Amino acid sequence: MKTNMRTLIPLVLAVCAAPAWAADAPLRFATTSPDNEMLIEGSATGHGWRVKGAIIQGSFEVEPAWQSDLTLESVTCLGEGKTPPKCVVTIPVATLKSQVTVGSGIMDGRMRQEMKADQFRFIQFELTEMKLAGDAPASGSPVKLDTKGKLAIAGKTNEVSFPVVMERPASDRLRFTGSFKTKMTDFGITPPEFTVFGIGSKTADDITLTWKWTLGQVAPRP
Repeated sequence: MKTNMRTLIPLVLAVCAAPAWAADAPLRFATTSPDNEMLIEGSATGHGWRVKGAIIQGSFEVEPAWQSDLTLESVTCLGEGKTPPKCVVTIPVATLKSQVTVGSGIMDGRMRQEMKADQFRFIQFELTEMKLAGDAPASGSPVKLDTKGKLAIAGKTNEVSFPVVMERPASDRLRFTGSFKTKMTDFGITPPEFTVFGIGSKTADDITLTWKWTLGQVAPRP
């Protein structure tokens, strides 16, 4: 059987070009692990309260040096004015559950009402800047990072900033942890007053969001 050189040459060139394209392709990490937690805490008359969820959806797309240079010194996406990793996080409001033994259904219903969950089903965060807060260790974990982004809750989007810690629990995994203090009224939410089994309670404005988000490396987008 004779080889058709006109057919063979393009195939050879394509095979030779493929590794270079793959090496330059952005790395993509996405939520692949159940090891996630979103916690919102605040206070009310005479007691504290918290709601917790285990679903954090989203992805983190970054240049290959993020994995090949664990010190992140050669990474070009970190710093003021730099184009940051592509990162969007969404948390379904319906998955957040009150952590009380009595009246949880009433509290969950009121929370969804105040957050306008029928119109805005997700809490969403989009990263707009990320930079190192100090030096990254040679092992690449843990790393302290300062971040800025757009946080949307109940249909209101605010520019926010907060520190996070990135760990590398495995060679193909990343974990981000952090917390952020804000106010309900910053997002157009009036701190609710309600009665559970005849006991009145008024919610304070201040809240704290705390999270643990674990991602695994996945195939790049086609």
